Amino acid sequence: MPRRRLVFLSAVVLALLGGGWTVRGLLQRWEQDQEFDAAKLALELGRLEEASELAQRLAETSRYREPGLLIAGEAAARRGQADTALAFYRRVPFGEAATTQSSLPKDSRSARFARASLLAQGEILLNVAPSLGAAEAVY
Repeated sequence: MPRRRLVFLSAVVLALLGGGWTVRGLLQRWEQDQEFDAAKLALELGRLEEASELAQRLAETSRYREPGLLIAGEAAARRGQADTALAFYRRVPFGEAATTQSSLPKDSRSARFARASLLAQGEILLNVAPSLGAAEAVY
């Protein structure tokens, strides 16, 4: 009888530990979702410093890496910090080593983020570059 009790208690402890990890993971995802929504809202409301801080934190620690980099880049661009914006946009992963928009896979989530990054980089370069050469290389 004591062996059955030990097995039962062991199973209960393992279930509680496993459940704890699941709850912790769900809470982290919920917090990241809230932070992502806050970053988007701050950008929409023109609170660029707040949007940038939230987005940079997301880009470093969460599943919102690519959108975080895009939000941080947009916030920097709106503040007139072209070099900083380009640095954020260039950190967006391009998947299969794509260097131009035409070489990206068509239907993947990462391809959509990469396209947005390339387009934003091209727009900045068109507005601040002394020649069209740099912008044309991105487009």
